[in-house]
Amino acid sequence: MYRRTLLGAALVLVSSVTPPPESLRAEVALEAFGIVSADPELDLLTHIGPIGRPGSTAPTSAMEEWPVSVDLTRLRTFPQNLLLNLPGRAPDLLTRVRSGLRVSDGFMWSGRGAGCSALLSAKGSAFRASISCLNGTYGIETGAAGTILTRYEFAFWPSSTTNDVVYPGGDAGSPAQAMGQEPPSCVPAGDPDELDQEIDVLILYSTPVRQALQGMGINVQQYMQDKLDETQLAMDNSTVPGQAVIAQLHLAHAQEIDRPDNSTVTFGDDLDYLRGDALPIQLRNTWSADLVMLIRETTFDDDYCGLAGTPNRDTPPGPGFAPFAVGVTKRTCDFSGFPFQHEFGHLFGANHDPDNTPPNPLRDWAFAHFANPNGQCGPNPIPIGPDPGARTLVATKHEDCRGECTQILHYSNAQITVTDPWCFTTGIAGARENADVIEECALITAQYRPRNSDIIFADGFE
Repeated sequence: MYRRTLLGAALVLVSSVTPPPESLRAEVALEAFGIVSADPELDLLTHIGPIGRPGSTAPTSAMEEWPVSVDLTRLRTFPQNLLLNLPGRAPDLLTRVRSGLRVSDGFMWSGRGAGCSALLSAKGSAFRASISCLNGTYGIETGAAGTILTRYEFAFWPSSTTNDVVYPGGDAGSPAQAMGQEPPSCVPAGDPDELDQEIDVLILYSTPVRQALQGMGINVQQYMQDKLDETQLAMDNSTVPGQAVIAQLHLAHAQEIDRPDNSTVTFGDDLDYLRGDALPIQLRNTWSADLVMLIRETTFDDDYCGLAGTPNRDTPPGPGFAPFAVGVTKRTCDFSGFPFQHEFGHLFGANHDPDNTPPNPLRDWAFAHFANPNGQCGPNPIPIGPDPGARTLVATKHEDCRGECTQILHYSNAQITVTDPWCFTTGIAGARENADVIEECALITAQYRPRNSDIIFADGFE
């Protein structure tokens, strides 16, 4: 059972993310099956075995896999820098963003570099990693077959997903009408310094999800904690260095629920359940959860990966929207993009790209972003080559985005640029700024449920 106790309180270390000195970018040598640096103490992977094809039970997005080894003893020291030495690509030096202990022999480490960001976690000898790069997504999992690195492609997410959001009042209105409407406020009542600053999240999951994870040898609570830690890393990635993080997240509780999980149940049914059934309402109130996410294994809605309520100008963030601040995703969509983080962004009013956004959005500029490779950074970048493009978390797979159109662990922000292997400015000022709407509405979101003073909160999993 998941619990948060004072005794098992997490130690969280937050460091600045200034680029490391060039001297740390060790020269590398190509071995038979991977890249090993000249300074192996920096390497994330201490051994990379021969490439293989994923098995029949792997998700369709899994393209290649390698057996790997990781020095968990060294990772538990929370190093300031790690060299991400993945096979087939240039190494990326990651600088620590957060790290901390979890109860029951667990820890987490997150960091980012010029082209990648990564969340690393362990419980005992079981290691998990979620790695997002501008030109690819990778996962590492310890299971029955050992510790396996897998590369994924982004072909699963459909080109249009306007049906993955639900407005509380329906889709009334139009962008033209909304443009002339006074923007609703996201400012909560009361002194900001005296308000709860953390957004508490309840994650529910179905029995088939638990069975699937256990069948792969994955610790279920670790997996649920990782979902939120990945989302926190996305918030960190989307924050301008030196400024306060756009949203501070906290796992209130994770729990299995007895809910039908089959092809007859739609995502819409799940949202109705989360909003109206006694059990999720009781759990949400007990754990003081501002937001609720459900993870399921199968669904009637095979064409997309999730559904979430989203505020608009008729029902802005606040007490009126709070009952609708729930979302659902499908576990089997993992690594075909980041569906949990995609739907999570909708809960704040983050829109898709402009071509795939329903009417009457909360903010006319709160769109996601995509772009194709550019040869230089600046106001007039030069298109280069046939290489695939990239998109931010809430963007759909636009037809004009080349190739796989990799989804990176960023909410759109025009002030942040990923520079390796090409220059991707992750937003457009005044036009594609999901991070701004998340930051604007984070504090009022944190007030949806007052914290229960009878519960002592501390992060952890067991």
